[in-house]
Amino acid sequence: RGRTCNGGARMTSWMDLEEIPIFPESPDNGLHITESLAIIDALIADEIAKGIPSERVVVGGFSQGGAMALATVVKSERQLGGCAVLSGWALPKQDIPAAVAGSANKDTPYIICHGEADQVVMASNGPLVAKILQDGGAPNVQLHTYPGMAHSSCPQEENHVAAWLGEALP
Repeated sequence: RGRTCNGGARMTSWMDLEEIPIFPESPDNGLHITESLAIIDALIADEIAKGIPSERVVVGGFSQGGAMALATVVKSERQLGGCAVLSGWALPKQDIPAAVAGSANKDTPYIICHGEADQVVMASNGPLVAKILQDGGAPNVQLHTYPGMAHSSCPQEENHVAAWLGEALP
């Protein structure tokens, strides 16, 4: 599909993006998000059908995948094992702040990681995601930011995620 931020050029993407970089106040036209959430939900259902308890399914992603992981977990009717948001953001059209308090996954472990030098998904998005979750009553939220890290990963982030997974899925 063509993407607005790329002048209509085709790119692999979970959703249409109106602009890059992405700030917390960036516009969100909501295009393709419902379809993408359905794809992720079907993947979760497939794992459960194979015998994996929903409480042992962790959903995570980087950038757009992180935004989709957050929306998926907060809006899921199934209790899930955790949510990892790496350099992601809260999709405005999904109204994450309103969804958290009544979410089946309010008590689910969340980890939010973001580079402080990110110029694609601006660094202010990471702390905002953590605040949205905490303000909604989520008690198990870890936030890690990394000085000098751009829109990428680093060994420290990988170590944080690995340790968090060990706690989320003992």
